[in-house]
Amino acid sequence: MKLDDVTIQTMALIGNIIHSKDYSIIDFGCNCGRHLALLWQMGYRNLFGVDACKDAISEFSRIHPDVYAGSEITHDMFEHFLSNSARRSFDVVFSWSATIELVHPSFNIVKEICRVARYQVILVLNEGAQGYTRFWIYEFNKNGFDLSYALRPLGSDESVRNYTTSLCCFRRRNLSDA
Repeated sequence: MKLDDVTIQTMALIGNIIHSKDYSIIDFGCNCGRHLALLWQMGYRNLFGVDACKDAISEFSRIHPDVYAGSEITHDMFEHFLSNSARRSFDVVFSWSATIELVHPSFNIVKEICRVARYQVILVLNEGAQGYTRFWIYEFNKNGFDLSYALRPLGSDESVRNYTTSLCCFRRRNLSDA
């Protein structure tokens, strides 16, 4: 699978935002592992992924066997996975578009992400093509996270022409409590 320049550049930027190679990083909506594979190439080894599509996870194991074998990958729905995850169980929560945006508002995805994130939440969002309108900055702020970095719009290629794709990074407000 060929990666576009926007993805490669964004993942390099994310690598600069994550403070430690030892941090545990979970990718919500890991699909076939392209983002985890890039993090692996950058030297991150404490990687986790969750995706609802069993076929995508099978493809992940085929396309990136070393990353798949060295990471903990789970087939599950976000709602179920988050509800069963311990508080602050991951240093960084990461998601790249169309995954958490599609979770029905009856499940407070932002609150649950904040509950399991120890330090940072990094999201690439399709803000103009969301399944459900959310006020991301407000919701993260309400749950103890401040926007620490944003890049809007992200890229200018054909894949993002019809909507605003943004990189939003949030940091836990009181890191001493982490």
